[in-house]
Amino acid sequence: MRFPKTLAYSLILLFSLPAMAGEGLWMIQDPGLERVARQRGLRISVGDVSPAVVSLDFRYSGGVISDRGLVLTSSASIVSYMETLGEEGRKLLRDGFNAAADENEIPLKGERIYSLIKVFDVSGEVRSMERELKDLAVIAARLEAAYARSTGLYCKMSSVWEGESAYISAYKVYDDIRLVCVPPQSLARPGGEWSWPAHGCDFALLRIYENGVPALTGHTLGVSLEGYYKGDLTMTAGFPAHTERYLSSAAVKMKEYVEVPVYNTLAAGRLELLNRCIESDPAVRMKYYTRVSFLEKELGFGRGLEASCGRRGLVSSKEAYERWMPDWFLKDLRETFQGIAPVEGDKIWRRETLVNGSYAFGYLREASTAGSLERMKEILLSGVRDTDPKVEKELITFALREFFTNLDSYYYGPFQRWIQDRFGYDYVAAAEFLWGGSYLSSEKKIREMASADDIKEDTLLRFLSDCPLEVFDSRGNHRETLDKAGHLSREYVRYIHMGETGSGVPSYPDADSTMRVSFGTVDGYSPRDGEYLGWYTVPEGLLREYEIPQRYRSLLSKGFWGRWGFRIGGKRHGMVVDFLIDNDFSDGSQGSPVLSSEGHLLGLVSGGNEESLACGVVYQKDYSRCVATDIRFILWYLERASGLKRIVKEIHFS
Repeated sequence: MRFPKTLAYSLILLFSLPAMAGEGLWMIQDPGLERVARQRGLRISVGDVSPAVVSLDFRYSGGVISDRGLVLTSSASIVSYMETLGEEGRKLLRDGFNAAADENEIPLKGERIYSLIKVFDVSGEVRSMERELKDLAVIAARLEAAYARSTGLYCKMSSVWEGESAYISAYKVYDDIRLVCVPPQSLARPGGEWSWPAHGCDFALLRIYENGVPALTGHTLGVSLEGYYKGDLTMTAGFPAHTERYLSSAAVKMKEYVEVPVYNTLAAGRLELLNRCIESDPAVRMKYYTRVSFLEKELGFGRGLEASCGRRGLVSSKEAYERWMPDWFLKDLRETFQGIAPVEGDKIWRRETLVNGSYAFGYLREASTAGSLERMKEILLSGVRDTDPKVEKELITFALREFFTNLDSYYYGPFQRWIQDRFGYDYVAAAEFLWGGSYLSSEKKIREMASADDIKEDTLLRFLSDCPLEVFDSRGNHRETLDKAGHLSREYVRYIHMGETGSGVPSYPDADSTMRVSFGTVDGYSPRDGEYLGWYTVPEGLLREYEIPQRYRSLLSKGFWGRWGFRIGGKRHGMVVDFLIDNDFSDGSQGSPVLSSEGHLLGLVSGGNEESLACGVVYQKDYSRCVATDIRFILWYLERASGLKRIVKEIHFS
């Protein structure tokens, strides 16, 4: 580790280091986790409940709530899968689904659930292997294979604190997953994501099968009916995706002023174009609905981050934290990032026009690397089936306009220069020409391909390939400066790790799809306009604000909650739909169980408020909130709205 060793610097670390803002995404194997849990007020061991927490393909989280493999998760976890089923899947999402018996549960082919069995500290082994092998990916592959052989489990290595520690997580993998219940999307996620107040009955029930029968996983979460109130402790456990919590202020500034605005501009343009095409043609809606949903989600994150950077002063908050670091180091860091910013911005223009500008582009790139002519044809034919020529040509037109308008001609290849010279500003004609010379324009052309080399003549692929990434890295001394920025960023993280370890400040590394635990409380908040927003919503808001099927409207309006009701808002038998907690979280935490201080299940993480969209970079305790769906509202839905009393009977209650 390359750190200053002076006594003065050590004293700064030990006595002047400020704590990072945030409650923490604590790794399940962190030796300090139980101490933090007790300090926060958890009355049980984290290890008592974590075995019942599972990951859904490391995209969403969930919890096992019965001894027959029943998993509670977010409804968002099945949306993409159902969209692949075409009209049948979209109908299911629209109307909802309830399996009357085990045999009616729908198999989700290709979906997997991962149950964490054990975590191994392999830091010493990694350091030993580094003497011979310099590539961390090679080291990870060897260790994962070795531990998989010895355990018989799926093993995945995570390197944290820039190589200071490394862990192998060993998982049992279940690949027979079936859908038990999901509400209609108009009820599960009314009004979309990332807003508050929210009124979504957001959940899905899946079942794990093993050898053709419901799995006996051995661990379940107990459902609580006791309730919770403002200020009560909450714990979440799940598998958040990668975060960038330890970006420097220089890196955040580049993200705020260079990367995010470019991405948002281009993504918004594509989204507007796609929505216009979808509205005019039902067939187009079928092919692009999932793609639009994904783009909306990504753009939502981008806009949330851009807004949070400006309103919340993320750069200044990072700079305030960094004041304990040496001036020479921070100056070098800032100047280096300023040096790479222009070309890194150009790379994003390239990526969002030539790489992500059209869905046809993806099929052509994949086909060009296929190992055989047969496989190449298969990929191209799927591209023809899964895209619409009119939509793709409009996307290509948009991409051409943005590419030629915003990128310096220094980056253009000879074929791109030829296209510009021939068509000038007539991007519609240029797109028509490129599409007409592409194999994706005709199934007949694809079937007549005689050799895998034929694809090299595809005009669209030629245009895409004419501006390789190497051209950007070779401009001036960009490659060297970029390498220096990476080196300084790694040193920055190591500074933090050593500083927090030396000062006794609790610390946790970036999240990277490993199991994480966070602690918080039930709490409302005041957004930027200063108006206090309460910590829960009730069914009346769902009835008042959203269009939902009449059957559910009638049930909700009666307000008969039976055994699931509880005292809230002055009502003896009230009901909460969603509630707020200030736990730390990130994308991938959706579906995470929300637990009480006794480890009882209170609900599940549905999403967050608008201010939480910056959580990938920084958690802000005053503003970042998780939106959670109340377990009692889910139970009411299962018993009263869906008629799944058989499911309620098998759920484990505390």
